[in-house]
Amino acid sequence: MTDKFTILFYLWNNRLNRHGKAPIMVRISYRGKRKQFSSGHSIEPHRWTSGESSIPELDADNDYIHFNLLLLQDKLNRTYLQLQLEGHDFSVEDIYTRFQRKDIQEDYSLLWLFEQYNQRTKKLVGIEIKQVTYEKFVQAANHLRQFIPFKYGKKVKIISYKAVQNKEGKEFFALTLMGGIEAVKSSNGNYYLTAKKASIPSTFSEEICIGLIGQSLEGEIVKIPCEPYSFTSKSTGEEITLKYRYGYQESKALPVQNSLDKEVSFIPANTISSNMAYA
Repeated sequence: MTDKFTILFYLWNNRLNRHGKAPIMVRISYRGKRKQFSSGHSIEPHRWTSGESSIPELDADNDYIHFNLLLLQDKLNRTYLQLQLEGHDFSVEDIYTRFQRKDIQEDYSLLWLFEQYNQRTKKLVGIEIKQVTYEKFVQAANHLRQFIPFKYGKKVKIISYKAVQNKEGKEFFALTLMGGIEAVKSSNGNYYLTAKKASIPSTFSEEICIGLIGQSLEGEIVKIPCEPYSFTSKSTGEEITLKYRYGYQESKALPVQNSLDKEVSFIPANTISSNMAYA
């Protein structure tokens, strides 16, 4: 009996629907046992070019199906890895049951799973794997750690600029950033939408500032606690009291491991308030 976990996709050709499409089925195997279930997709049999396959090549008209099968395969593999990391004995039925949970993608992040795998792999160095193999896994995890915030980090948009004077009377330009909207409550209990905006100083000329309008910047607009203050809505005349101001915060860089024993942390992200006193 093998502990290998496999995933196969195949067509149920005997169950064509009225459009002549066959259901795409999924078969998972583990420890000599199988579990079959529907992928939720169907396709014309003549477009299924390779019989049973992990994921067959589909034509351009079915890119959506192909992409979703890739996602399904990834989720199944992560489910299997989660159960392995928990250290308990499990069956193919346990894999399917865990896979069906709606919160499965929220349990562990891909990076966390990668790091847990590396911790287990480290114990096998000199027994089942070589040191150089383990180092490659560590390097791959480091690249993933850096790529995630770069690819999927939050962004704000430069929407305008304004001339500002510092304490010495010297003029410079500050960029106005916007990072979405938020609902705030007035003293009368009504809710209003307000834009999350903040300003940051720059050394740019006015010409450059004009050219930057509409561009995106890595980071987000965050709330900075302050003494309560009130202002009157120009559109409704209602008074709104807030206990925070908006400020710009750079994307938080995660620590990057540059060797197997040392870890180098980036400088913490700066936060710049929208009401800061420019020096």
